[in-house]
Amino acid sequence: MNVMKNLCIVLTDKGKERIKLEREKKFGSQMTASWEIGIPQINISRWERGAANPKFFKFRSYLQRLGIYEGFLKDAKYVSGTVYHGFKIKRIKSFKLTKESAYMLGVIGPGDGYISKYAIGLDAIDKDFVDYFQYCLEKTFGLKCKRYTVTKPPSNLIKTSSRQYRVMLFSKSAAESFKKYRIPFKEKIWRVPEIIKSANSSYKAAYLRGFFDSQGSVSIRAKFISAMTKNEKGMLDIQSLLGNSGIEASLHKDKFRMSIHSERCLRSYYSMIGFTISRKQKDLAMLLNNYKEHHNSPKEVIKRLPDMVQLRKTGLSYRKIASIVKISRGTVGRSLKWREL
Repeated sequence: MNVMKNLCIVLTDKGKERIKLEREKKFGSQMTASWEIGIPQINISRWERGAANPKFFKFRSYLQRLGIYEGFLKDAKYVSGTVYHGFKIKRIKSFKLTKESAYMLGVIGPGDGYISKYAIGLDAIDKDFVDYFQYCLEKTFGLKCKRYTVTKPPSNLIKTSSRQYRVMLFSKSAAESFKKYRIPFKEKIWRVPEIIKSANSSYKAAYLRGFFDSQGSVSIRAKFISAMTKNEKGMLDIQSLLGNSGIEASLHKDKFRMSIHSERCLRSYYSMIGFTISRKQKDLAMLLNNYKEHHNSPKEVIKRLPDMVQLRKTGLSYRKIASIVKISRGTVGRSLKWREL
């Protein structure tokens, strides 16, 4: 998209009077000017009345035919500003790192977001995820995004169609501003930017939240957070970022899968990073709530042991007994196995 092609000039009253005066001196009537220059008369009339804002290139050519070669477009007496597609132009050369931009980097590079020469976007099934990504885009660049709802057709993995939410920011300058990080954003070669690695903990947390919103999942039953992406070096970067925050994450043999297991690390993740996606955050809260069963004192276990023995005699599983006596399944199993020895 050529930004300048859609750039319009906002004329002041003095600007409109000036071009009308020069047109009358040079050509006389608007019709004559239209014939001589090749611009529709209706355009000239609307510019002089202020009914429309002239396009930049057409207007510059018109000024030159009127004998105005310099000073007009830069003079605030004649031009009060510029407009692009109904919004004031905001020229974006680069942007400072904020929590919003750090989050976007975590989504766009290793996550579900994407970036092209002319646009930045995200497709996801979670509305709150897409809503927050849109908020980050608009706050960072000061431009309006486009929203869509799309239906994803069935695939080999998912047999039914699903609804997805899509947000797009069409801005070449916004997309190009990501070049300053000097990293690739494709799935197999992305890396964590150096600016994130050297940033303080709040920016690292925002980046990691974007990554895990996209690539992470929570297993309540197995009690771990996992993430997967086909990029070994990128996953090592993520593991290092987590380690800097005191969160230990283990990589599987294939180096594409990562998991956080221990209660301490899971609680640290919950308090320091968390999820923007509410369903994942709720799952993590339920996971951590289950750990409360592990805080039973030895006296409490001994006190409930007779009940466990009686329930076991009825043929109940360790899991069912644990839910009845409010003691963890592992503790129930160890206590009863020791009793049977």
